[in-house]
Amino acid sequence: MKRIYEDEKFTGENRLPPRSYCIPGGVSRKTDLCGKWRFAYFENETLVPPEITGWDTIDVPSCWQLKGYGSPNYQFSFPLRSSVSA
Repeated sequence: MKRIYEDEKFTGENRLPPRSYCIPGGVSRKTDLCGKWRFAYFENETLVPPEITGWDTIDVPSCWQLKGYGSPNYQFSFPLRSSVSA
């Protein structure tokens, strides 16, 4: 006899059955965040001024490290297409 944790068909205990959530009014109320955003980069939070005046523009979605701000926190196994060095 298999123990309960050895049974690959057992996926949960003491939980409600899965269900899909209703979209109110049948209309999705999502906000598209894609586009051009104002962006300011600082090396750490102590360098952020009380009022930011020098805004840059960045495309969203994107990876700001690959746009020239800061450096990636991970290693790439392929060459980057920007001036940022990994």
